Formats: sequence, structure tokens, C-alpha cells
Amino acid sequence: MNKVIRHNSKLRLIWDILILVFTFISITYITYELAFIQTVTIKGSVLIYCIDLFLLLSIWINLRTSYRKSGTEVMDLNKIRSRYFQHDFSWDLIGVLPFELLFIFSDLSVFGVSIILIIRLFRLIRLRYVVTVFRKWENQSWLNTGMVRISRLLYLIVIMSHLVACVWFFSSYAENLQKDSWVVREQLDNKPIEQQYIKSIYWSVTSMTTVGFGDIVPKRNVEYIISIVVMFLGASAYALVIGNIASLISYIDISKSIHRNKVNAAFHFLNARQVEQGIIEKIENYYEYSWERRKGVSEEHLFNDLPSALRLELLQALLKEQISALAIFSHGNKVIKNELLKSLTLEVFSPDTYIVRSGEIAKAIYFLSIGTADILNNKGEIVDQFTPGDYFGDLSLILKEKRTGSVRTNRFCELFVLPEKQFNRIKNEYPEFSTVLKEASEKRSAKSMSLIYNDIII
Repeated sequence: MNKVIRHNSKLRLIWDILILVFTFISITYITYELAFIQTVTIKGSVLIYCIDLFLLLSIWINLRTSYRKSGTEVMDLNKIRSRYFQHDFSWDLIGVLPFELLFIFSDLSVFGVSIILIIRLFRLIRLRYVVTVFRKWENQSWLNTGMVRISRLLYLIVIMSHLVACVWFFSSYAENLQKDSWVVREQLDNKPIEQQYIKSIYWSVTSMTTVGFGDIVPKRNVEYIISIVVMFLGASAYALVIGNIASLISYIDISKSIHRNKVNAAFHFLNARQVEQGIIEKIENYYEYSWERRKGVSEEHLFNDLPSALRLELLQALLKEQISALAIFSHGNKVIKNELLKSLTLEVFSPDTYIVRSGEIAKAIYFLSIGTADILNNKGEIVDQFTPGDYFGDLSLILKEKRTGSVRTNRFCELFVLPEKQFNRIKNEYPEFSTVLKEASEKRSAKSMSLIYNDIII
């Protein structure tokens, strides 16, 4: 089987999540068994070796998972394998090999703990998986980088809290639970293992988040040393968490803050210049609509630093639904459609705003994408209405005649505008564009034909 697994595929995402889950289970259980149980158990061994098999399979998965280099996804199996063998294979293999089986028939122990449990600590190297998985997720554009960083820190803090609890309890057990040890002082030496662990994890969390509540305090030198290290680790870890959370919140709110500052500055200026309240309310409504629709971002200026071909592809994706309603995009070849898309500009009109007025000379063609607009004759009477998909301005532009009608919005409207200069350029460079216009005109709605018959040219 030579099929390559995409690094950002759903299968790989699920697999990475399982790796994090099984890594957490194996690391926490191995250290828990050593610190609190102190003997090898059949159930524990079965659990550990089952996880080993899963992570061994993960090596096979890694040997056929693509990776990115210099903006390109590498799909060549030989390159994938070569890179994996050079960087991660040795560490991953050490993390799954059962070295303790070399001592399976030995009664050797250290600090009263079987050597098998101590050798199993080699599996703590699996913490590399955590760093690798989260680092990969940080580089994937479809994931929130801030949330990934916070998730990684919380994951590591939970493991750290568990490890500290195990070290804190084992520091007393390793010296035969002397009378001045914290375990004996708290009368935990003969209590169930679950109670010993809960008390240990309690001390670990309180010491890492604060400086403890004073109910469990160090008395022996080793306990003082552990407490000092834990306080440093806890202060650093939680400072990182708080810093990342603050950074994430500010990042989430940055676009809204920029938009709000812009709006506040505009209103401050308008009020200082004593602009009438009606106009200010229209501007406020426009900014509110703009935020709800585009979060303050304009497609016209979006990603201007991209190459023209890539920006065109992006615009096609962003405006797919809007341009699908335009009749002119139903005709012509792809080249003309692309030229139109690059030449069109998107404009938003507030309610009760004139898009064009009677008596004006046409300088653009308008394609209505969202909203409805009333058609008015020279007397200002409503004679019909434009709906999404309709367009106007072409006859006045081609005939070079003044408009004999007006168009006024009755709600927020979004229109694509094709300026006269771009219209003439496309028509001159692509003669077949005239055929496109003719075909689109033939399918024009009855109401537009009715306007022509009544000498209303817009």
C-alpha cells in the first residue's frame, strides 16, 4: 500500500487527537503506578502494551504522512520516509520499545520499587508527541493559533501537576515514610491509594497556582527543594497561560476594536462639524451593516499583495454566491468572466439612496447582487423594481444618452459596478464580449423590456 496520507486530512487529525489521548494515559499511568502502587500489575501492563502497539502503528502512519516544505506539500513517499528517518524515527522507536522486558525475570528494585517500573519511565519521551502535534496544528491555517497554544499549555500543565504529585508522594515513600515526612504527618501512610493520590494532587495544584494554603507544608530538606522547584514551575506555567489567554482575547477582538475606533473617530468628526443627525444615523447604519456583512474588511482591497492569479481565485471563492445571480456571468468563456471579475468593484448603498438619477450621463453598468431598488420615472413615480440578478446602465452607456429614469434603494443594496473605462477595454480586447451582452440582454426580465418600451433609459 503506497497511498500517502495528507498531513491536514480528517484522518490525520483524528489520529493526532488519539495520540494525545493515549500519550496522556500512558504517561500518567506509568508515573502513578511507580509512585503510588510500586509494583507491576497485570492490568497496568496490558494497558501500557496496548498503547505501545497503537504508537507503533503510529510510526507506520508517520512513514506515509505528507509534510510541507517551502509552501509546497511533499507527497513523494521516498522523501517522506527519508525525512522521518532523519528526524523523528529514532525517538519514536525508543518511546515504544519495551526495554523492561530485559529484566522480566529479575527481582531488582530501587527505593523499594521494581526496576521494571523505573525502566518504563523511558516512555516519558512520548511528551515529544505533544510538542510535535501542537506545533503542526499551529501551522495549519484552518485552526485558531491562539486556541492551539492555550490548549497545549493546559495539556502540559495537567501532566505537570500529575508528575509533581507523584514526585511529592514518592519523596516520602523513597525514604521509608519517616515520621517527619508529609505523608506520615498527614496520616496517609495507611490510607487507600486513591486518597493518597488526591491529597498529593491537591498539594501539587495549590502549590503551582499559588504558594499553597499552609495545610501541607515541607519539613524535610527534600520537601523544601521540591516545593521551591514547583513554585518556580507553577509561576512560569500559569504566567504563560494568562499571557496567551490575554493575547488570544485581544487578537479575537482586534478587528472589532479597529472598526469601533474608526466609527468613533468618524462620529466625533461629524459631531464637531455639526452635521445633521439624519445623516449621522445613515452613516451609523452603514457602518453597522458593513461590520455585520464583512467584519470591516472590503473584498476590493483584500489580499492586494497576492499574485493576480491567486487573488482572482480567491475572489471567485469569496464572491461565488453573489456573482452566480448575475446573468452576465452565465454567458461567455472563462477568460471574459475572469476579466469581468477583476474589473468589477463592489459598492454598498444605504436605504433611500439614489444609485443613479434621471438626467445623468452613464459612466458605469450596475449589477444588483443583494437587495431591491425602486425604478422611478422623470416625475419621481415608482414604476417597477430591480431585484437581485438585474442590471442596468448598459443602454445609456452604449447609446451615450442621458438617463431618463432613476434608481433608488429601499433597503441596503450591494451592486457590482463595471466602470466605463473597463467596459470599453474589455469590449475592445475581447470582441466576443458584445455577443455576451447580447445574449444576456435577450434573457433580460420583462420589466426591463417594459422600461425600454416606455422610453425609460437607465
